[in-house]
Amino acid sequence: MEWIDMKRIAAAPYAGLVLSGPAMAATNTPIEIRNKKLVTDFYEALDAANSSGTTAKQARSIAEQFLSSNYLQH
Repeated sequence: MEWIDMKRIAAAPYAGLVLSGPAMAATNTPIEIRNKKLVTDFYEALDAANSSGTTAKQARSIAEQFLSSNYLQH
């Protein structure tokens, strides 16, 4: 009689999840790509203003450029 390794059987479904996870996570929809670019551009604008010492002067225009009028911080 051959012994069944229950640890391997129990781990098999998890291995499938781990191996398939990164491939699914690496795919972004066009909306996600656009949103990521918007967020990146927003923080780059803030960083540039901070680096030049003009954050106080530019904060409002940066916010108006990147945030909607009904933006709500959570």
